[in-house]
Amino acid sequence: VLAGWAGAPQASLKVPATVSNGGGSYRVTEVAPHAFEADGAIKNLYLSGADNLTEIGAYAFAHCDNINNILTIPANVVRIGACAFMGARFSALNLQGAARLTTIGIMAFNSLKIKGEVTIPGGVTTIGSLAFENCEYLEMLDLSAFRGTLGKYVFLNCRSLSTVIFGQAEAPELPDNTFEDAGLSGGSIHCPKGATGYEKVLGLFPDGWSLDYLDIHAVTVNDAV
Repeated sequence: VLAGWAGAPQASLKVPATVSNGGGSYRVTEVAPHAFEADGAIKNLYLSGADNLTEIGAYAFAHCDNINNILTIPANVVRIGACAFMGARFSALNLQGAARLTTIGIMAFNSLKIKGEVTIPGGVTTIGSLAFENCEYLEMLDLSAFRGTLGKYVFLNCRSLSTVIFGQAEAPELPDNTFEDAGLSGGSIHCPKGATGYEKVLGLFPDGWSLDYLDIHAVTVNDAV
């Protein structure tokens, strides 16, 4: 378990696959709750080398106000705890390689400054309430592989959202407040040709949103524009 700095805080934090202590080598499988909370020294966080990491604890990097690089969640992470990254200033969020991820905790990515798109991996079964609240620069959301459950107000106040992609042939059941005050300038819901029930999903968005029924191959992240 990585519980904090061994020495003085540094501008760059690279979470390793293993650490040495007392002559032994130990796998880093978890970042402990509150481990680096409100650490203003960190400007860049790198998890790409954390090959053994399976869990990021609650508030682990919350309110790290000076972090501004891209946050990439590595392949073996299973759980991201409540408020794990809340209030940090990452410029983008990459979940696409997080093949084992199942749980995104309550408020996990709340108030991040991420821009562009976020893709939710197909293995995710639960996204907690307010997980992406106030991600005001998020523009595109790809839920085409997602088949899990959402808490309340997951995308509340994602005001720049303009595209949401679904992959189900039948529209999912979503809490009525999922997209409250999101996409205030209008946007487009992409869903597969022949899909049913998306008129109800459209009703969760503000005025100015529309439904686009597309070939399923046309709504992957690489093809979406």
